[in-house]
Amino acid sequence: MAGIRFRKKRGKYSLNSKSHVGNFLSQQKDRIARRTVVDGYPWTGTFKSREELDAYFEGDKINCLLCGRALGQLTTHINRVHGVQSDTYRERYGIPLRRGLCAKELTDRSREFHSRPEQIAHLARVRVPGMAAAAMKGHKMKLPKWRLDEIAAQSPKASASPLHILYTDDDFDAVITSMRTTDRSLNEVLSDDGRPSRTWFYEQMRDYPAKRAVFDEAHASLSPASQACASHLSAQCVAEIKAAAKTKRPAEIARDMDLKYYTVLRIVRLSDKVIDEEQK
Repeated sequence: MAGIRFRKKRGKYSLNSKSHVGNFLSQQKDRIARRTVVDGYPWTGTFKSREELDAYFEGDKINCLLCGRALGQLTTHINRVHGVQSDTYRERYGIPLRRGLCAKELTDRSREFHSRPEQIAHLARVRVPGMAAAAMKGHKMKLPKWRLDEIAAQSPKASASPLHILYTDDDFDAVITSMRTTDRSLNEVLSDDGRPSRTWFYEQMRDYPAKRAVFDEAHASLSPASQACASHLSAQCVAEIKAAAKTKRPAEIARDMDLKYYTVLRIVRLSDKVIDEEQK
């Protein structure tokens, strides 16, 4: 076996001793074992209740539902061995997004470690505010059916996730009606209790152009001050500012329309710049 050469990612290494040969063969056996599928796997079902899910995570190890191998945590295994992302694994088997793929004993030890006073103080120093919410923002995974049934049983309008499908067209119409009757921006209306989330509302406008047109019409009917709260002035409001700029100063326009001075000034300057470019 002396002189046998094999490749790794970072160059060539030679097996010039029995110990190296033994280690190499052991590593090959481990790789084969990691890719061996136990009888009865991959599992083709999904979890139907919280009780089934808790029973799966009970103990010091959990079985990979793709190959049956028992491990303390599955995130690295399913990614490297099966080429499957953890979110895809959760969605396939009905595991909520916020549930870690770790055995209960490992989760308890981690929770105990992070609950120590010195660890809490360390996290307070290094944690970035809003980082967890920003990380969750891009996820498109929906809640499992059993979790949706739980939410529906607790409250028909419970808002446990911005992506659950519990709201209807009536809720969309109610938001539009509230914008028109109370002269409030979309964000202000959605902050009321029982309203849909911003994610759900914007997804409705993205998927249904007719709803987008209804929203644009409702937004244009708001007062300039309410439109400014949404950081978006309608084309009609901008046209009124440009027309008033011919006879009034920006400060007067801002006072009359209850807008910030710099908001009006930016629109007026942009209008003057366009006119100058057209004349050139």
